[in-house]
Amino acid sequence: MSETHLYSDSLAKDIHTQIGLHRSFLPKEKVRRVQELFVPGDPEAIVSPGRFLTRQEFHPGHFTASAVVLAPDRNSLLLIEHNKLGMWLQPGGHLELSDTGLVAAARRELHEETGLEQVEVLQPLFDIDIHQIPAIGSEPTHLHFDLRVLFLAKSWEVRAGDGVKDSRFFSLDLLCQNPPEIAHGLGTDQSVCQLARRLFKPSS
Repeated sequence: MSETHLYSDSLAKDIHTQIGLHRSFLPKEKVRRVQELFVPGDPEAIVSPGRFLTRQEFHPGHFTASAVVLAPDRNSLLLIEHNKLGMWLQPGGHLELSDTGLVAAARRELHEETGLEQVEVLQPLFDIDIHQIPAIGSEPTHLHFDLRVLFLAKSWEVRAGDGVKDSRFFSLDLLCQNPPEIAHGLGTDQSVCQLARRLFKPSS
């Protein structure tokens, strides 16, 4: 049996359901591209996206799950210093066979990479980002169809976990400015800055 068929049906159905529920305020072009992974030309069909759940699919790529985590005061965003990519990004990664849904996948990645467990789900699908991953080792260049869950942290205590050099909260105000460096001589990417701008609420 291939790895594709070992993934939970509930995971595939939940991804499709969340996209359908939240597509009205998500980027239309990205929603269209993600829905085509289910059934090209039939965005209403509820079927498994099959091979696009597994990290072994590189043509064009595969789904990933990320955690967009606001600090307890809602004024900062949790980022990790990514080992391989050399920049500050939101916690996240590949789907696992044990994941039963999108929120569960994002929550697992969050705990693995930062140790944070006590979080509140604010929105089960807050953002979709499609970005290119460079060739690393035996893996060719491919796309990540990143599905992002919005959480509120109940604690400020985080640590560097799997595949992570550091993890910390950065002010939304700072991230909105898209500085070339935010810590350790490294910056972040445009999608993180865009998240910060959506979340930032200037004081009156």
